[in-house]
Amino acid sequence: MAFGQAAVAPYRHRPDIAAILPRLGPPAVKTNQLIHNDLAGNVLFDDPRPPAVIDFTPGWRPAGYQTAVVVADAFLWHDAGPALADQAAALVDGFDTLFPRAILFRLVVDAIFRPDDPGCRHLAAVKRATRWLGGGM
Repeated sequence: MAFGQAAVAPYRHRPDIAAILPRLGPPAVKTNQLIHNDLAGNVLFDDPRPPAVIDFTPGWRPAGYQTAVVVADAFLWHDAGPALADQAAALVDGFDTLFPRAILFRLVVDAIFRPDDPGCRHLAAVKRATRWLGGGM
């Protein structure tokens, strides 16, 4: 749904999803590669050992999309704000077009697994994200 390969229509009624949809423009980066689609929460840290990636969830998306998903997770679950998005945007080509897609991805997954949720739980995070994207709610 985040890249237009499936219809978002069944979830448009949720205010969180409705709020991010107008921020989807064409992705600035067109070249896809193999990425980890769910990196946050799937990396184990045990100093002094190097980090270990577990539970690989493959995806075929632009390279920066995995970073956008990690930032979206930080917005949705950890109250991250514009400073994190600014840092990611400085490092990732087309971040401003990948970030709303990553948020949509997470919101739709949430809607699938919580069909009775009215879609308000993440609304504050979506508002922070849309303000960063230049369109307040």
